[in-house]
Amino acid sequence: MASSSGRKRIWLAVLVLALVFVWWWRGGFDRVIAATSSRREKAQALVAAYAKHVGAHDAVHQTLDENNDRSFGDFGFHYFPDRDVLEARVFIVRSHIKDWPDRASFERKVDAGLNDPRIGGMYDRGGGYFKLDEDKQILFLVKDYKVSETSPAEFIKDVDNLNALGGIWVMSWFAHAADQSLGAEPPPTQRITRENDPYR
Repeated sequence: MASSSGRKRIWLAVLVLALVFVWWWRGGFDRVIAATSSRREKAQALVAAYAKHVGAHDAVHQTLDENNDRSFGDFGFHYFPDRDVLEARVFIVRSHIKDWPDRASFERKVDAGLNDPRIGGMYDRGGGYFKLDEDKQILFLVKDYKVSETSPAEFIKDVDNLNALGGIWVMSWFAHAADQSLGAEPPPTQRITRENDPYR
């Protein structure tokens, strides 16, 4: 009987260790850090939790770099310590503002139109706004998260939504909103969302 009881304890210990490993692998530890820490440490834990959520389990993608930034291909994050804000960004379109200076005024006009409540504001932006990074020559859909007020679960859900909206902007809405910003197409007269999309 003693050996049977010992085996049960060993199997129970193995099961507990396996569950702890799965919890860690799925970002559980990062969620605990995000829930119990603040400022840059919490911002980094939010990035790590999202990295694990999208399958980036390597250490590089789970940390902010020395410039408080982390990129994952078409999306990324930047932490602003002075405001305690973590900015999520989604790639929309490559800009040529430096390469073709004669087009710069058009690109700036489109950027302004995308953030104009009468044009880009009529489209679902998931609570975000557009930002033209002239150094990187990229237009991003960005959203700011107050680190002290953001839970990991809410952050993951909202950034997933922002990424999904980014795909819709790339495939459909951007061309219309750009034309509307330049006056080549009339602005929308009703709110445009996934459910209410006249461009499908």
